Amino acid sequence: WISLLSRIKEPTLVVSDGGKGFNKALKKVWPHTKHQRCLFHVFSQVRRYTTTRPKTLAGAELYALSKRLLHLETKSEADKWINEFLDWLRKHNKFFEPKVTRRKRGLESNA
Repeated sequence: WISLLSRIKEPTLVVSDGGKGFNKALKKVWPHTKHQRCLFHVFSQVRRYTTTRPKTLAGAELYALSKRLLHLETKSEADKWINEFLDWLRKHNKFFEPKVTRRKRGLESNA
């Protein structure tokens, strides 16, 4: 990635799939370029972890939120989505704890 990016003029913004190698090269070669992850790839990663039929409330809500990412068209829609996501994070903060930690705390059924 470094070799490729070095041959291209630094852009203002880059959209990528979120691959680690590209991200590292981007920071090194184009340190001032803004980076956005492709919304389809964000949705795909959420779908991979929650499946299309999540078994938990947290998973179902996250999957529904991620599907909406694909339909955002304006900055105000994006701002609203961000606030809804932050609300989801506050509501389901235990969703991100490792499974072992949840078991130790007796929270497995609440995740």
